[in-house]
Amino acid sequence: MTCKLWNQGNFLQNIKVLKSGTGNIIPAKRPSEDVPHTWYYPYPDCLAFYCKTELWRHMQEECQLKTKTKKSEEESVLTESRELLLTECLADKRLANLYAPMKGDHILNVVKNDLLINQFASCVIDKQGQGRQDRYIRQRVCELCQVMSFMQKQLDNQHLQLATLIKTKRI
Repeated sequence: MTCKLWNQGNFLQNIKVLKSGTGNIIPAKRPSEDVPHTWYYPYPDCLAFYCKTELWRHMQEECQLKTKTKKSEEESVLTESRELLLTECLADKRLANLYAPMKGDHILNVVKNDLLINQFASCVIDKQGQGRQDRYIRQRVCELCQVMSFMQKQLDNQHLQLATLIKTKRI
């Protein structure tokens, strides 16, 4: 019980750090080498943060708060962890379900932080329906994110958003 409460407090702190982009992640176990904060994911049952390379080990061997049997595949627990993070970071649960299968790279960071891209995805979900065209919607969102990533590099502004880019007529 104490461990679960401890993990919940650390989980809330880590979500604040991920939303704000400042501060330190409090992992349950630090890896031997230094890794970026974007490599840490919560284990869904106990909410403890682990490096994505160590998450499977916790799933198979260590978690005492495991409530259900998981698939032995690393990808399924990683996808579930991403979905949990996205659910906490995004207001729209449909977007969290849409983005969960995406890799946790810079494209996903652009997606999470750009309001206009999220509004675009919500509109397409409303039009196409949830689940039926998820791969198509993810592809369109990734294309927008690649354009944004390119423009951020060209303009040397990592916080540039799509709405700002369109308003300033830089396209």
